[in-house]
Amino acid sequence: MNSTENDGQDAGKKTSASTKWIVIGVIAVVFMIIFQDEIKHLLKNAEEVSVTAEGIKIKTRTVETPLGKTVLSNKAVEMETSAEQPNNINTYVDNINGFSLNWPQDGTWIRDDNMAANIGVAFFVHYYQSFGDFTPNVNVTYEVIGNMNLEDWLAIGHNSLQQMGWEIQNLEIDEELNAGVQVIRNRNYPGGLFQIQRFILKDDVAYIATASKLEIDNTAFPNLYSEMGQILNSFQVL
Repeated sequence: MNSTENDGQDAGKKTSASTKWIVIGVIAVVFMIIFQDEIKHLLKNAEEVSVTAEGIKIKTRTVETPLGKTVLSNKAVEMETSAEQPNNINTYVDNINGFSLNWPQDGTWIRDDNMAANIGVAFFVHYYQSFGDFTPNVNVTYEVIGNMNLEDWLAIGHNSLQQMGWEIQNLEIDEELNAGVQVIRNRNYPGGLFQIQRFILKDDVAYIATASKLEIDNTAFPNLYSEMGQILNSFQVL
């Protein structure tokens, strides 16, 4: 067999191999389109799953709150960074209690372990600027709740909150995800106070990330609440 024949056979093999992978790719895309509801069920963090030739696109479930779109599921959303400072993020990972959280590294938000110990929370980060007696902050707590589901556990907490003057403004629970978001408001606090909370239930432990903000808008600090929302959305149970 001469070299021309060998070249022809090699080219044929390459063409055949390329065709095979194209066919496999088409079959895979068709499979994903047919079974996208099942894929969505497996990817329980997803609000919307769409399948294209480029792959699977997932949209995380969110709830509208005073901080914008707050993540409902146990899925961390990475904080936005600038092109000049792509790694400008602090990350806290609690391997013992099993959660993680991010906050900006530029000094606008300060991790405070002393405050966390004083008020009995697992993690505490606050804004560098106070407004009167209030400092915007995000904290993480957790509680062993046994065999209670998230809705029953929250109902018990709501009774105590309402006795202390808090109003339940919004509550979204996804029983399948074992996660939820609620917004509570205290009109008695000077200026009004909001707390936006993410709940995640894993095994018999309820994890709570709480962002506290004044009801009034601090227009002199335009990034304050957008950063607070990103910190809250970065929370994830491991």
